[in-house]
Amino acid sequence: MMLQSTAFKLLTPQDTLQIERGRCLRHRLSSSSCRNCFAVCTTGAMSWSETGLHWNQEKCSGCLLCAGGCPTDALTSNQLHPSALLQRLDEVDNPLLACSFNPQTQGHARVPCLGLLADPQLLLVLQLALGKELRLNASACATCENCRILPALQQSAKQVTELAQGLPGAVKVIESAPELDYREKSCSRREFFNFLNRRSRQTGSSLVNRLRLNTTSSSYGKKSIPLTRQLLLQLGKVSSAVREMTDTKILPELTFVADCRGCTACVGICPTGALSTPDIRGNKPEVNKDRCTACSLCVEFCRQSAITVATP
Repeated sequence: MMLQSTAFKLLTPQDTLQIERGRCLRHRLSSSSCRNCFAVCTTGAMSWSETGLHWNQEKCSGCLLCAGGCPTDALTSNQLHPSALLQRLDEVDNPLLACSFNPQTQGHARVPCLGLLADPQLLLVLQLALGKELRLNASACATCENCRILPALQQSAKQVTELAQGLPGAVKVIESAPELDYREKSCSRREFFNFLNRRSRQTGSSLVNRLRLNTTSSSYGKKSIPLTRQLLLQLGKVSSAVREMTDTKILPELTFVADCRGCTACVGICPTGALSTPDIRGNKPEVNKDRCTACSLCVEFCRQSAITVATP
């Protein structure tokens, strides 16, 4: 396990984990109660000082649970490229996703660590875009120093199953190597044409080629929604079933109670642009549910306690 950790630190770029402080809830509001990244980090790699949030790569084990649990994308991995990842997984009938932490594990595509998929919305996007069963190779997780990701990964897969009930695809976490049934992508002429035929039949269920992403970085003043929300909204544009699921099972309900004075200070503190200034001064801010991630920063910030956020 020590060798795996050393290899990970030697082979990964210095900025494997990126911090965008303008999106961090504690950076935006010093009294924010958010401690998500600290709660999941068991190595002490995350710290807070006078200048704010810091990541120590020397202490980091590379589990990326912190990135998967951040509600605003203040922590992201530059090793996650959803478009390329989906394209590779879409090229096979029974896609197997593995991690880069242990290069000996089998997989048609890889993420830095499966801990990144402890974010159920990211895992949900992969399933819905593929429209077929996505298998996660967790066969080496039990002997890895990042074995703590397993319960979070299993819980994430369970949530996705509940969210995507009735929709194409599935997610399966495989912890036993004999159950992997891994098959390399074949390149023979006959199998190539069979693959083209299968792709033709899959056109209605696979949404991979219809995703258009905006992955540009944002400053404090530039509001943007997390990548997973961008992806879900894109999928919802081409699938009414996905849109209905997003509306009823994911999007939170943000409301203003009678105590709201229409000061609109919450508009500025919101990191995603879910709140906007009304046309008439003194009215309550306007709410865009698509952009709300239920981070509840506005709830903590409002001095009148006039905002409530309810999740499905």
